[in-house]
Amino acid sequence: MTHTLSLGDSLEITIDPLKAYTHRSAQALIEACGVLLPWASEAAILQAPFYAHFEEVYPYGLHKMTGGTVDKTGLYEYPGDPPLSPVIQVSSPSEICFLYPSAIVAIYNKQSGDSFVTKMD
Repeated sequence: MTHTLSLGDSLEITIDPLKAYTHRSAQALIEACGVLLPWASEAAILQAPFYAHFEEVYPYGLHKMTGGTVDKTGLYEYPGDPPLSPVIQVSSPSEICFLYPSAIVAIYNKQSGDSFVTKMD
């Protein structure tokens, strides 16, 4: 079951947006994201770009993962691997941050369609 929480126009959090993890509770999915969900939520509330905020709070640097693609629904596809659905989607007015299993994070620009994918473990 998909759950959505909105806070004005600056923040919308959707748990299991593609309904790929219906066998897990919403609480388990939230917990699986660890500190990434609070960091993404904070960026949206502050109306800061996700990349800039993650760079500030994550001490190990953001390194771009190449070769895969992310569409506007958050489906991450890498050649030779099965598609990966986001666990949680955090939306701001200009971007969407998708949180995946294994600490994979994608930032999708709503206007340009560009995306940045990294691993934050």
